[in-house]
Amino acid sequence: GEAAGNGSLPGFIKAAFQLYRNYDGKGGTYGDTAVSATPADIAKASLYAATDTKHPGTLTIVVINKEQRTIFNGKIDLKGGEYAKARVYALDASAPTIRPMPEVEIKDHQIAYRLPPLSATLFVCTGR
Repeated sequence: GEAAGNGSLPGFIKAAFQLYRNYDGKGGTYGDTAVSATPADIAKASLYAATDTKHPGTLTIVVINKEQRTIFNGKIDLKGGEYAKARVYALDASAPTIRPMPEVEIKDHQIAYRLPPLSATLFVCTGR
């Protein structure tokens, strides 16, 4: 087989799986119980959310910006649950690696975030 170099499709596919199965390099996983999630513009973004039976009070959200050149200024409304902050992990077209990003505060049940073009961003929301 061919070695996966920087920017190769196999590298990005592997990183995309890691976003769900081992986002922090310490076995952190996307939740196991899907919850309803709908983006404002389905053509530009996909949104997936799940709670986790192993970690009550944690909500994981993956947002994919499908646009090739446009930054998506996303607003995510959280209904139900009292979430105060979110750890953030992102994957974009620049390299097939997941990068931890600065934590975000959740204000008035809402996350506001700039999503780079062709990116997948994971939010791990907790109460404190």
